[in-house]
Amino acid sequence: MRPRLIAIAFCWLLAAPALACPHIPPLGTAIDGLLKQTRLTEADRKKIEDLRKQTIDLAAAGNEQNARKAEEEAMRLLGFEKAWLKCGPGTFMWKKIETEAQPKPEPK
Repeated sequence: MRPRLIAIAFCWLLAAPALACPHIPPLGTAIDGLLKQTRLTEADRKKIEDLRKQTIDLAAAGNEQNARKAEEEAMRLLGFEKAWLKCGPGTFMWKKIETEAQPKPEPK
């Protein structure tokens, strides 16, 4: 019985990092959410909407690599960049790009 419990605990420890990874939204979903809450010029909004449509069209055609590039460009216009995670190949989350105008918190 004891070896079985040790084996279960060991398997749980191996799986824990993968369980901690955030769910990566489907292509274009992050753009949709940010477009609703971000104030943009009409030109920027139109460009982002065009990139969003391009992302979906490319993904539907099976060209995921170029769809991801279009999504990344749209997210950059919205002020976000990819932060790569160690959860596995291709895992990332979107993080706000820090600009010079944004004060950085001082260490305590």
